[in-house]
Amino acid sequence: MLGVVAMARADDAVVLSSTAPEFVPGAVVTDGEALRLPERTSLTLLFRSGEMLRLRGPVDKSLAQLRDSSRATSLQALAAALRVSGVDAAVIGGTRTAGRQLTEEDDVMVALEQTATYCLGPSATLWLSRATTGPQLVGFQRAGTLREVRFPEAANRIEWPADVLIEDGDRITFVSNAGAPLGAATFRKIEAKSDLEWLAQAGLLGCTTQFRSARRELEARNLLPD
Repeated sequence: MLGVVAMARADDAVVLSSTAPEFVPGAVVTDGEALRLPERTSLTLLFRSGEMLRLRGPVDKSLAQLRDSSRATSLQALAAALRVSGVDAAVIGGTRTAGRQLTEEDDVMVALEQTATYCLGPSATLWLSRATTGPQLVGFQRAGTLREVRFPEAANRIEWPADVLIEDGDRITFVSNAGAPLGAATFRKIEAKSDLEWLAQAGLLGCTTQFRSARRELEARNLLPD
């Protein structure tokens, strides 16, 4: 079954686009997972490197099986070997998004009432969005400690408290002033040389909302393959 995994392997990929209903953009395809593409369907996979592999059905093998059967050590070699065997395959480079243009890296909004994973780049500014029920006092629970944060009366968002430092993999649970759980945030650190690398890492690390938003942004700028 397709899904987001917490620890993606180097050979795993994230679905960028698909005409097969089974493969939803943003879902992670593990190296050993079967790719079943009926005839006349297509699937574009985005790898951590920012490279993309486009496959057209029929295909019924995993990435590992495709790689092993062709003895390929790179995506380009894999695609070439697949074409020789009759599979419609092509590698699409990420040159069109080599520059850093994504705004998703800059301001990251953490919603109190959601449980989600957030990807943070080196220049990210972290914000906290007030819950719809509007509690002014919110508790941050992490590793047995509790830190209280107060929203000003009319503020819908505040900047993340400077003394609450974030490390890769940290998880913080948000609770109301009455102790009721609101949501939780897991944080992952990202360093990428291109927008497509950032997009791939966000998808592979489970930052689903950011992946979808960044994908829409790149698509609107015609920076994704047709």
